[in-house]
Amino acid sequence: MPKKCRCKIISFGHINLYILLIILGALFKAAKELITSNSEKLGQDEAKDPEKQHPIIITINYALGLCLSFIFFIIYKACNKRNKNTNANIFLLERMSTKPNHNIETTKKEKLLWILLASVLDFIANIIYSYNWIKTDDYLIYWPSNILLMTLFSYLLLKMKLYKHHYLSVIIITIFGIAHNFIAGNLDSDKVKENYIGYIIYFFAEGTFNVLYVLYKFFMIKKSIKSYGILFFQGLIELILGIIILAITTKYFPKLDNFHTFIDDIKGKEIFVFISLIFINFVTFVTIFIIIDIFTPFHIFLLNILSGIIIAFFDETFHNKFYIIIIYVAFIIISIFMILVFIEIIHLNFCGLSTMTKKNIEYRASIDSILNNENDNEDDDDNIKDTDGKIINLDEYTFELNEFNNGEVN
Repeated sequence: MPKKCRCKIISFGHINLYILLIILGALFKAAKELITSNSEKLGQDEAKDPEKQHPIIITINYALGLCLSFIFFIIYKACNKRNKNTNANIFLLERMSTKPNHNIETTKKEKLLWILLASVLDFIANIIYSYNWIKTDDYLIYWPSNILLMTLFSYLLLKMKLYKHHYLSVIIITIFGIAHNFIAGNLDSDKVKENYIGYIIYFFAEGTFNVLYVLYKFFMIKKSIKSYGILFFQGLIELILGIIILAITTKYFPKLDNFHTFIDDIKGKEIFVFISLIFINFVTFVTIFIIIDIFTPFHIFLLNILSGIIIAFFDETFHNKFYIIIIYVAFIIISIFMILVFIEIIHLNFCGLSTMTKKNIEYRASIDSILNNENDNEDDDDNIKDTDGKIINLDEYTFELNEFNNGEVN
């Protein structure tokens, strides 16, 4: 009977149930975009009037959502206080130990400065993104620049090693992202001339967001900053910055944002929308930070693609171009497949593409460990110790076996 071929072109890596958080995050992120765009006060239709656009208020809403993470911050502090005595004892033992401690902890001041840097970058990117989002309906697909920037900064900050399957994924996602922009007409010469400033703004904002995802991972693993700490302090810093900037624009630059215009004739529905968006922002970014903490920043790339699909489904202008839909769906499927290859949920078992995946590296390490143990056991079997613990070389002795008959030796 012929043996079945066990060779598979495609296989799966380690799949953690927490991966479902990506779907949850995509749903909430898409909900945030759709609710904001349909809001009378924050949406695009209302903001066609320069006096009625509110990019800074949108950013303040986002910051308020991050500030809700103080719940986790308080819980951590309470739990940490209970263990204060234990931690103090451990600290004393470490100080009394003669063994030097090579782990240099990041000071609170340094942690705060890192969070301040991330907060300022995120605040600027959010205002720029919100302002441009209000002003224009033309968008590019920024997958190529996003994946390239994330890979570059992961290499620089996280010392990430890149292998064949990483390079292949980046190349294919880049090619298909650029191709989609050309086929959809986003890179048409007339459109580029008309919207090039908006494209540059989006490029900066999108690039900043994706670099920040890598920076957050850097904070967590290199600087020992807790995710809820980043969320809370970043939200607090951006809230303070937002209130200051809003006060300045309301008085001197009302065309950029005007608080009085926002609260004039505000309805109960809009108040509900504003409060709802705070909680949606909270859940969205808590989910994003958990994903970054458990997995990698590249899992957020997948989350963003999925949220983009959901948003496109509700875009009426998108539905009018059937051929664009077909191309978009095809490119989306290929891009999702390749990002799954990149994050090693899918393995391509040909041309050595899966040789250096985490799962196969661990498998080879376990095999080597087993073989080493077997070799050690074989060496031990060749050695017999006497009652004094000295090794007896069996090659120096000759043993004679006698037969036993009825309990007597012959």
